[in-house]
Amino acid sequence: MTLQLRMLAPLALLVTAGCDRGAESANADAANVALDDSAEEAADWTALPRADTLSFVESAAASDMYEIEAGKLGSDKASNPDVKSFAEMLVTDHTKSSAEMKAAASQARPGLTPLAALPADKQAKIDALKAASGEEFDRLFLTQQVEAHTAALQLLEAYASGGEAQSLKDFAAKTAPVVKAHLEKAKSLQK
Repeated sequence: MTLQLRMLAPLALLVTAGCDRGAESANADAANVALDDSAEEAADWTALPRADTLSFVESAAASDMYEIEAGKLGSDKASNPDVKSFAEMLVTDHTKSSAEMKAAASQARPGLTPLAALPADKQAKIDALKAASGEEFDRLFLTQQVEAHTAALQLLEAYASGGEAQSLKDFAAKTAPVVKAHLEKAKSLQK
């Protein structure tokens, strides 16, 4: 059962109960059907992830989506062969990271599904890259990569040390060294 349905089921029951107090037993039965798909899922209902877990999943997904799109642009538009190679590596590594994060998020209880759309702030960065060319593109691309990987590394390290969902903590701990290597590579290419 998706998180949205789990959150809406009790609300619908409360509204129905307020309209017809004589239907309390029917509402209790409906709650049991809606929330007790299995004993495990019923137990998980009381352990919904806090906002920081949801925020982590959304931020990590947005970061990967941005990196993949930026990497595709870099592999096409970069004028420096080393920047082009770095961009290609980003596409490969962040595509893998994205798949691993989705798997880890689905193992959280309840399972979480990352958003599929690039947030407006990251889309603006992609748009700026699309408008740039030549050495200007390379400079902007690397500046964005240093900023993005610095933020991603902080996000991953924070969740790895203090997150709630073990599958996502494991993902964050495994992914942080890759992001750190990307950050170091972007910084070295800037010089």
